[in-house]
Amino acid sequence: MKYTAITIGPIYKTFMYAKKTRELWTASYLFSYLMKKLILALKDADKNIDIIIPFTDEDLLTSKNETGLFPDRLVFQTNIKFEDIKNIIDKELERIAFQITLHLNIDDTDYFKNYFQVYAVEKEFEKGTLKRDIVKNLFDTLDVLELQQKFEHQEPTTNIQSFLTKASLKNGEEHSFLMQDAREDKDIEKFQSIIEISAYEIIESLNEEDKVKFYEKLKQSFSNNKSNDNDLIKFLKNKNKDTFRTHHKYLAILQIDGDSFGIINQFLDDTDYQKFSESLANYSLEIKDIIKDYGGLPVYIGGDDVLAFVPVRNKEQNIFTILEDIDKVFNEEFKYFIDKKVTDDNGNIIKDKDGNIIKPALSAGISITYYKYPLNEALALSYDLLFKKAKNHNGKDAVAFEVIKHSGQTFCTIFGKGTPIYEKFNKLIALNIDEDEFFSSVIQKFFENFELLEIIGNNKDRIKAYRDEFFNESFHGTKDKFLTELEEYISLLFTTNVPNTTNKIKDKLYASLRMVKFLNRDDNE
Repeated sequence: MKYTAITIGPIYKTFMYAKKTRELWTASYLFSYLMKKLILALKDADKNIDIIIPFTDEDLLTSKNETGLFPDRLVFQTNIKFEDIKNIIDKELERIAFQITLHLNIDDTDYFKNYFQVYAVEKEFEKGTLKRDIVKNLFDTLDVLELQQKFEHQEPTTNIQSFLTKASLKNGEEHSFLMQDAREDKDIEKFQSIIEISAYEIIESLNEEDKVKFYEKLKQSFSNNKSNDNDLIKFLKNKNKDTFRTHHKYLAILQIDGDSFGIINQFLDDTDYQKFSESLANYSLEIKDIIKDYGGLPVYIGGDDVLAFVPVRNKEQNIFTILEDIDKVFNEEFKYFIDKKVTDDNGNIIKDKDGNIIKPALSAGISITYYKYPLNEALALSYDLLFKKAKNHNGKDAVAFEVIKHSGQTFCTIFGKGTPIYEKFNKLIALNIDEDEFFSSVIQKFFENFELLEIIGNNKDRIKAYRDEFFNESFHGTKDKFLTELEEYISLLFTTNVPNTTNKIKDKLYASLRMVKFLNRDDNE
């Protein structure tokens, strides 16, 4: 039987052209839209087409989900001739290119048609070949094809950049075809700006009159095409002097990727392969709402890949609690595979090189940067945190974060999710203490005497004595609870059976305390 695979791009390069949140949404949705249209066109040409990946149903293909949900690769079996498939691709590229030029009021269809890098491959497989083996074989071929560069990009400021800038804004009285596809007419508005996301908690607390004033100021920046973010921050701070915090000026970019999915797929029979694909689709739809309810903007949720802009904190929730909520949905949707444990053809449980049982999990990279920080650099940072740190952590299933302060100072660390250390870290950052001096004192006293802490770190009683010695004033309520939790956290850092060095412990403790302070400090930048 013949199977066909299609890949589309250039996704990451297009992301790098985005300078605003709405531009990154456009870049993401553009490729998801292209894949959806290709699937619809193929299904129209062959009602009996068998799509292996991604999972698609009528609701997913026709509903307005606001977020790009379709990945960049498609594998299917069809009776359509390969030449006809290529003609379908060509026709869809022509149509989308025309829609782009129509919105921009320019005549450059050839440029946009050639901008897309779409490759297709067809191969013959013996009857009875497992879907997992078909997909792997075709993906290997696509990997080679994607190394080709069929088009030398022009300067993006006059072509693709123009569309990214204008696609989420009206041209006359019309929104772009992407906006119309993503949202119902009554809901068509621009997407949240960086300020709207980072300060979501503050904006939601405004009274109706002040909220109207805020959005009038925001609208002026769009009509004048000139940023007034400084004025917006000043307005919000003046209206909320008691509750405005430093973190309200910082954007968190969350990137998530599934762990060991490629390995797991190699050992699934056709029934489980289909079930795995459906679980991915269900998971994608559920977490979209989690991110939006938190005040974030889900940019892309395609299978196990997630990209979202979110507030650092919103009331009792923060970026890490949202990640926990996403994990809960994931664990529920993939419970069958987590409990079953994947086995090879001989019935042996699959393990990695370190002896860890391989199971579906998620790793995450989180960059937290000042609202004026270049968006493409913040995006690249979150990408590196995910793929160079979190996914290289022992056992994966990890989260790596980095905060780049407006001053240029940085702090970062990595946690294995589900570990006692990570759970205790989450308890620490959940405690709200509105006193900068307290946190400054804690950081100073623990790190001025860190050599002593190294000696006593594996003894809970001596850590308690350390606290009593250097914090001899009487603390009550949340402060006392925080110091008690901190004692236990330090003990875990020194005693947990993981490969730690003193420097790693010191760096993790420093980053943890700085994050707690960052989430609670008054704005003085």
